[in-house]
Amino acid sequence: MKWIAFIIMVLAAGGTSYGILSYASMETEYGDMQLLVETMWYKVPAMDVIEAQVSLKGETDNLLYPAFYLRYPDGEQTKIANIPAEGQDCLGEMDSISVKFWIWCWDFGGWSVFVFTEDNVFERIGRTKLDYPVGEWAVIVVDRETDAVVAELPLHVEIYKPTGEPPKYVSGGLD
Repeated sequence: MKWIAFIIMVLAAGGTSYGILSYASMETEYGDMQLLVETMWYKVPAMDVIEAQVSLKGETDNLLYPAFYLRYPDGEQTKIANIPAEGQDCLGEMDSISVKFWIWCWDFGGWSVFVFTEDNVFERIGRTKLDYPVGEWAVIVVDRETDAVVAELPLHVEIYKPTGEPPKYVSGGLD
C-alpha cells in the first residue's frame, strides 16, 4: 500500500517544477547530424529529476535511436539504459527526444535512479552509494544501433543541506 501512495504522489507531482538546480548544454556532431544536447536537474516533491534531451539542429536524412545513461559523481553509472518510448525514439523522424531520470534517496543511504517504462512501471535502473548527490554527474547519449557514444554531457550539481539557516553570501561565494 505504501508503494501505491508513493507512486500516486510522484505522478501528481510529475509536472510541477520547484526550481532548476543545474543546467548544461552542448552542441556536437554525429555522422552528418548537428545535435544539441541539454540536461537539467530539478526538484519535484520528494524526488529529484534529471531531464536529458537531444535535438536536431538542421535537416538530415539520417536516423538516430538514442539511449541515455547516467554517470554518478563516484564514477559508477546506470547499467540499464533509459530508452524513449517506441514511436518517440527516433531522432530524424522527430526533431527532439527527451527522457527523465527520477532520483530518490533511500533511508538506508545512497540514491536510486528510476525511470517510467512504456508500461508505466516505475523501474529502478541504477543506484549510487553517495551520501549526498553533489558533484559531477554526466548524461551519456549512445546510438542504440552501433553502441557508439554520441555525446557525454557533464552536469555539475551543488545542493546545500538545510542547517536551520539559509547560506550566507560572503565575498567570493556562499559561506
